[in-house]
Amino acid sequence: MPKPRPQFPTSLRWNADEARHVLALVDSSGLSVEDFAQRHGLERQRLERWRRKLGGQRGGAAKFVEVITQRAPIVVEVLLPSGATVRIPESVDADALRAILAAVEQATC
Repeated sequence: MPKPRPQFPTSLRWNADEARHVLALVDSSGLSVEDFAQRHGLERQRLERWRRKLGGQRGGAAKFVEVITQRAPIVVEVLLPSGATVRIPESVDADALRAILAAVEQATC
């Protein structure tokens, strides 16, 4: 059995409450405004105009977007007696780090 279609205002002009109701249906549908309008025989421009007029207010459930952050790489800095700085990224192999530190120690002695 098909789902009943949402009831939309039938008048040529919607009031703010009617527009809020339809925009809440748009937001809760998970569809883009364009897809929603096409599916329900509405004009996309009408929905967008009401959204602008109502100040971008959205009804329905909040939508969340996953945000993936990248932390800054850790860098070990070794300040040499000469004033030069050696920067070693955290990804350096432990054996390579030992060799670097041995070379630095040997050079400073």
